[in-house]
Amino acid sequence: MIYFSDNGPNAWRWNGAMKGIKGSTDEGGLRSVFFLRWPAGGIHPGSVVKEITGAIDLLPTLANLAEVPDLDRWTFKGKDLSPILSNPGAEVQNHIHFTYEDLYFFAPSANHMRAIVEKRWKYAVYYDIYTDAPFEYEMYDLAVPRDVREVENLGNTRVEVSGEVAAERERLHQKLIHVMETLGTFPHDVEWPRHWGEQRHGRRD
Repeated sequence: MIYFSDNGPNAWRWNGAMKGIKGSTDEGGLRSVFFLRWPAGGIHPGSVVKEITGAIDLLPTLANLAEVPDLDRWTFKGKDLSPILSNPGAEVQNHIHFTYEDLYFFAPSANHMRAIVEKRWKYAVYYDIYTDAPFEYEMYDLAVPRDVREVENLGNTRVEVSGEVAAERERLHQKLIHVMETLGTFPHDVEWPRHWGEQRHGRRD
């Protein structure tokens, strides 16, 4: 038995004090509850999985558990979560990649986004393909309880951070580039910053 909710409320109401609602890529717009009951399959009652997962992982997971033959013939974008169902300490992926394209509202701001979320860090770059709006950077330490609410933006170019955080910031930026190139989500209609904090024209003519 599987129970999970849609992501984020569709209006400004209580959301566990998290930032954002449905339609946003803030934690309040992405996080959802997920419960799975399958005693015969080795899932222990009361166990909690803290690994990074998403709804996109359900199809490959269920296909594997149902012993669908020749799974290699299919290309899944999600990951098979079956290893962590019996062993919550196992790891199947160390990040999730999010994208957002503003193709309807055309707001005069950095309204497209590429992001990666790890267990501890969330890093996002916002950009605009319609104007020369500057790139906007966000980085949150999700290990800090209050920053699940995304309060302290460590990616802000005006914020002073420690050397350790600065190194993590650049590492995340380079990892985001690698993930985009691997998954085919690299934005080719902007001159993408090769390092955190760079500002270039937001549009290629």
